[in-house]
Amino acid sequence: MKHCESVVKILKEAKITNEDILSAAWIHDVIEDCNITVAEIEEKFNPNIARIVAALTRDVNRKDYNKRIKNSDYEIKIIKLADTIHNCSDLSLNFPRETLLRKIKDCQTLYFDISKEICPKFNKLLHYYVDPFLLKFPSPADTLKHGSKQNRTADTSV
Repeated sequence: MKHCESVVKILKEAKITNEDILSAAWIHDVIEDCNITVAEIEEKFNPNIARIVAALTRDVNRKDYNKRIKNSDYEIKIIKLADTIHNCSDLSLNFPRETLLRKIKDCQTLYFDISKEICPKFNKLLHYYVDPFLLKFPSPADTLKHGSKQNRTADTSV
C-alpha cells in the first residue's frame, strides 16, 4: 500500500483532483498483485476506474504494454507517470543491472516524452531521478558497476 499511497501523493502534489484518477491510482496494481478482476473493480467502483486499472495492468509483453501506454488517454498516462516517478525515486546502482537498464530505457523511449507532453513537472522529476544514471551509463550496453545509492539534494517538489 505504501507504493500506491506514494503514487497518489505525487498526483495530488501535481494538483490532480479527479476522483477517478486518484481512485485508480490507489488500486493500479491490484489486478497484478491481488488476483482481482476488472469486473470486480467495475462493480466496486465504476467502469472508468476499471478501464484505467485494466490499462495499467501489465498483462502483455513489455513492448505491447509500452505501446498501450503511449496510445492511452490522459488518465492512464498521468497515473503511469506518477507510478514511474515513484519507482525511479529509489533507483540505485545496487539494482540488478537488467532492472536498472530497463527502467532507464523505458524512461528514454517513452516516459520522458509523455511527461514532457502532459506534465512538465513530472518530466522534471523523472529527469531528476534518472539523469544521474544516464550520465554514468548513456547506453543500455554499458556495464553497470555496483555502488551506493546516489545522493540527491535537488528540489523535487511537484
